Amino acid sequence: MSFLKRWRASPKNLYGPDVPEAPVERLNLSGVQVSFKRPSQTAPLPAPPAIKQFDMLSESAYDGLLDNSRAYAEALLRTGWNYYAGLSSSDSIGRLVLHIAINRTIHERTHVDSLMKLCNHIDLVCEMLEGSYGSWNEEKLKDNEIPSGDTQRYKDQYFYRYPKIKEDFEVKAINNFEWLKYSVGTPGYPHRVYFRAAIGHSNSLSVSFAPNRHIDDYFSPDTNLPEAVDKTINDIMNSMEIKLSPEAELQRREVLGDAG
Repeated sequence: MSFLKRWRASPKNLYGPDVPEAPVERLNLSGVQVSFKRPSQTAPLPAPPAIKQFDMLSESAYDGLLDNSRAYAEALLRTGWNYYAGLSSSDSIGRLVLHIAINRTIHERTHVDSLMKLCNHIDLVCEMLEGSYGSWNEEKLKDNEIPSGDTQRYKDQYFYRYPKIKEDFEVKAINNFEWLKYSVGTPGYPHRVYFRAAIGHSNSLSVSFAPNRHIDDYFSPDTNLPEAVDKTINDIMNSMEIKLSPEAELQRREVLGDAG
């Protein structure tokens, strides 16, 4: 079937990863079980073996992995796929990179300020984004020595766009689990799509998708690359399931007020 789909592929009918037929990948994060469909990698990019078991509750597991002075992050998995308009590998038009990481806030949290409380999770993500993309935007202004009269035009054309308030996030229920969805990028280019799920008072899972096109405009009407990428993202996320450990489930119940 794969060969037949590649043979029939065209710029308007791209062939990408076959998520429904892909095997299931499983991650164990201190007893929190994460599973999802993972197609075999086709994009030529460095991809170390997945960390299928990680002690997210151990402080030493995050040694040397400081992120924005607010959270530690450990990459669990990186892979990617090409999108083809024919049988040959030279017919690849674009690709999508998947990156999964586990985050842990520096300070231990309780049910009062738990990341399982939506407002707390959003606040932390906003702080992290402002600490990275906000700083990069300011560096762009300094590095390019933009005249004061052109500042707003420059910002509109080249600044990273990222969530800053609660309304900038979409809250999605995927297989009975709550996720934050948002995107980051610059005007005219494909944006990186993020999904984040709180899996403990101090821990969250980050799943991001980075699309790009090898040549020309990503949004060119000559191909259906954006639609093909969106389908892959939706297929993978719709297969994503999280089962909390007994400890994490108790933390969730504490936040919801039914831990009796």
